[in-house]
Amino acid sequence: KFHYQEPETNENLLILSVADSIIKQSFSDFTTEIYYHCCNEVDVIEFQETENKLINLVGKEKFEAFQLMLSQHFIETSFAQVFLQAMIKELSLALTARDIETDNEIFRLFLKNL
Repeated sequence: KFHYQEPETNENLLILSVADSIIKQSFSDFTTEIYYHCCNEVDVIEFQETENKLINLVGKEKFEAFQLMLSQHFIETSFAQVFLQAMIKELSLALTARDIETDNEIFRLFLKNL
């Protein structure tokens, strides 16, 4: 238990103490949710059939060139990478926040309480 007057300080210290498990569980929940959401929204078989029709229409080389152009014009990243980056940002904000009472960073308070 942490004994600070500021509720935000106690909250951030508790989050920090279980950050690894929070990130692991949140990441697992997020990827599961995205997977099921994508499966409900996209008919994979229809998508593959459409891709095959396009390849037959324009040829494999032109289709591959089109895919290359798309990937060059857009940054490729996964939802999971974006999610993890946001989690890391939020955790770093919690770590660098200052306790009003002691004027110490949360991370330093956490280390003192270990």
